[in-house]
Amino acid sequence: MIGHSSFGFIADRWGRRFTVPIVTVLAGAMFATLGLVRDPTLLLVDGFFLAMLIVAPFSAGLYSIQEVFPTEVRATGWAIIFGAGGLLPGFAPLVGGMTPTIARAFPFLPLATISTLSPIMSGT
Repeated sequence: MIGHSSFGFIADRWGRRFTVPIVTVLAGAMFATLGLVRDPTLLLVDGFFLAMLIVAPFSAGLYSIQEVFPTEVRATGWAIIFGAGGLLPGFAPLVGGMTPTIARAFPFLPLATISTLSPIMSGT
């Protein structure tokens, strides 16, 4: 909540095009220091600010996505995006439960699926 609100305020003040790269670089720096911190209190503080910086650009992304759709179908496109976002994760328990059964019958299939989907999902 704090990350979204503060980022929204800063993005309204200085613009999304300037703020998103700055927040992304700051999040990368905080992530890099996460492995170097040994004090539990500093780790908690670092993790808190890292979480705020990670979620912050989503508030700009929500408004950027709706600009993709023409005005006539903007509400419909917005509804489809949010509806489809929960569609595939709903099948996770089914896939998780079926994976051991399928792996016993076809031991190569999980590895083949991961090998096939990884390049597709990474865009290479």
